[in-house]
Amino acid sequence: MKYSFIIPTKNEARYLKGCIDSIRAQSVSDWEMVVVDSYSTDGTEDIAREGGAKVLYEKRKGPGIARNTGAWKSRGNTLIFADADVRFTEDFLEKLGDVKGGCIFDVRFWDAGALHNLIFDAWNVSIRILMRLGIYVTNGSCMALEKSVFKKVRGFRPDLLTNEDHDMAIKTSRIAPFVFAPLRVYTSARRLRSAGVANYIRMHYQNTRNYALRGESNNDYWE
Repeated sequence: MKYSFIIPTKNEARYLKGCIDSIRAQSVSDWEMVVVDSYSTDGTEDIAREGGAKVLYEKRKGPGIARNTGAWKSRGNTLIFADADVRFTEDFLEKLGDVKGGCIFDVRFWDAGALHNLIFDAWNVSIRILMRLGIYVTNGSCMALEKSVFKKVRGFRPDLLTNEDHDMAIKTSRIAPFVFAPLRVYTSARRLRSAGVANYIRMHYQNTRNYALRGESNNDYWE
């Protein structure tokens, strides 16, 4: 198996089918889907099984823990960690090819207009500049890792409820390349709409600051 899509879920019935459909539409067929569910009550599990995903269960809190659970049980040489509201273009895997080390992607909102997408435009430019300076960060929603690298760094930090992806980028960069891959990946603007633009930016700034200064996460981010 070449690719494993690992998707943590908790009551994601509204969004998961779109993610699964975009994976099933890939022009490359050598992949599996692993959904790690936190005992959803809205039919998420049924949607995952109907879509052909392997379903695992994780009662502990945090996306890092769920991603670890899925990764250790996966068969792919390349691990693609995606939120349930992520959607991929049909040629995503074809263009991705072999991942050496790890990478993040050119993220955009699939359910928002150009104005809201300016947030991602600015952040993607910032990420590229920071990486050139040797500062490794992520843009959330989706990242890919070589399975052997994931094993060497012993997965995501289970104690981090936020910024576990930033931490993974830093750990990966110490032993292998970690790059910005210019492949378009789409995510939902639901959290931005729920919080408002100003609060959304402030929340992510605070999360990143807490991790950068103290190596801590924002435990209030996830319900």
